[in-house]
Amino acid sequence: IVDVIGKQVPLTKNGANYKACCPFHQEKSGSFTVNPDKQFYYCFGCGAGGDVLSFYIDYNRLSFIDAVKQLSGGIITEISSEDRQQYNAECEKQKKLRDDEQKKRRVDAAKQANMIWNDSVEATTYPLHPYLATKQVAPHGLREGNFPYYDKMIPNALFVPVYKGKKIVSLQAIFESDDNPIGRGKTFLFGGEKKGCYFKIGEVTDKNDQIIVICEGYATGASIFETSGHTTFVAF
Repeated sequence: IVDVIGKQVPLTKNGANYKACCPFHQEKSGSFTVNPDKQFYYCFGCGAGGDVLSFYIDYNRLSFIDAVKQLSGGIITEISSEDRQQYNAECEKQKKLRDDEQKKRRVDAAKQANMIWNDSVEATTYPLHPYLATKQVAPHGLREGNFPYYDKMIPNALFVPVYKGKKIVSLQAIFESDDNPIGRGKTFLFGGEKKGCYFKIGEVTDKNDQIIVICEGYATGASIFETSGHTTFVAF
């Protein structure tokens, strides 16, 4: 699977797996992973996943038969209905396993997010976190603390809580710089839910002010709120 996907998507070794920016949706963080041991791929951003054949079908927009022919180098020219049914059944089985694994990861991430959030301290305006100082915005309900990464702790991380309904289901961590074990300035908890989630800045205090702003990115949301006073939802 690594050979096939690697010919169409630039993969980077990441521990026992490989990672890349997902080819099925736009992103910058690289949520697409390929597991050579289990022979499947999965994107933590959009949920796309499957085996080498399903990737080849979806990425190249091919039919089942054409994908099998191309992957086999033309050796296989006919697919029996029995083989197709067997493949479809296996796909359904693998999809259920992936869905179950994703649910467990989300539950574990939510528990971890709340533990980290409860152990962190309220972010202050003095001293202001370097990220906030650079963006020239205030910490509206954010916290600071240690972010776990494998067997290490990254100190002074700025935490943006990721809400689903009224519950924290994950955290976005913003670091002082890219010089950290992860190698980038921001990240989310592994396995945490993001799609359809939010962080709210401000409250509607004037009944006549019914304007609600939806945006991407904490700094953008904070800037909009500080400028307009409108309740702002940062969408993930």
